[in-house]
Amino acid sequence: ATMEAGSSGAIVDSISMIPGQRILIKDELSLWEDKFWINDRGYDPDGETDSMNENQDMPFVYGNRRGVPYKLERVSHIVSTAGAELQVAPVSGELQWTLGGSYRTPGEYEAKLKAII
Repeated sequence: ATMEAGSSGAIVDSISMIPGQRILIKDELSLWEDKFWINDRGYDPDGETDSMNENQDMPFVYGNRRGVPYKLERVSHIVSTAGAELQVAPVSGELQWTLGGSYRTPGEYEAKLKAII
């Protein structure tokens, strides 16, 4: 594997074996205090391509062809209380429901799940 790191993140190129096929994996990772972006793509280094992509000589296997990363945001921080115990402190009320049953009602949870199913 090779890794390039810069001010805008890191790129990791590696070749993984799956039964009968090699895959070139390109991971671009960018980390800030409250955000984490992941742009991972896979290519077939042994195949022939008939489409245009950033590795024009390799067929695209998975990921976002346009290079748009998954954009993850921090939902909580871990903070110390006066008694030196650690606890979860939500960052955003909008995503607080993802932290578990203590941060949502059963009805809210059901509504959120129905929206994505």
